[in-house]
Amino acid sequence: MLGEIFVARLHVPTQSIEDFWKATLQTKSLVKGTEGYLGFSVWSDASAPDSYLIVFEAKDEASAQVAMKSFIESSTFDKLQKEVEGTSSNRWIKVKAHKGGLISEMPVGSYLSGSLRNAEPGRSADLHQDYDRLFENLSLIPGFKGFAYGPSNNIDEQIVGFAWWSDIEAYKASLPPQSVYDIRLFRRISEAEMHNKPF
Repeated sequence: MLGEIFVARLHVPTQSIEDFWKATLQTKSLVKGTEGYLGFSVWSDASAPDSYLIVFEAKDEASAQVAMKSFIESSTFDKLQKEVEGTSSNRWIKVKAHKGGLISEMPVGSYLSGSLRNAEPGRSADLHQDYDRLFENLSLIPGFKGFAYGPSNNIDEQIVGFAWWSDIEAYKASLPPQSVYDIRLFRRISEAEMHNKPF
């Protein structure tokens, strides 16, 4: 059961792409051996070609913390940081609701959309219900493959939601005429784009 998602948004200069890919492969190998590991995947930002999203899925918060501790204490962490330009943006999402498979099970070329919304103080339950209704409606769209949402960085009023899609047309069909919050779109990286290796 999916209980925790760790995401890191990274800016990687073009000249560092190959070494970044090697470092992510090493990171995946390292965390894959930890208890509670469920999946690890890398996605490119559809609106910023040199920006990437690393997604690590675990059974629970304790498992995720152990895996990330072993990663940070390893030489792999230094290798990955070396290839990143600027500071990475990291979030821990404690999953409150999940349906479908795992993000890491999606094939190359599929899409992942994410949103961050803030509830009024003490009104996080209302936002949870809003996400429940939203994903119930989105699940009717052909090409919708799953969702997960929960509070970010243990801040109850800050909720991150993810939905994963088989193709760009399915994602586009989910968009309302007007959106009152920002939605980010990511694409699972292909072999040709990153060191000729599937991830």
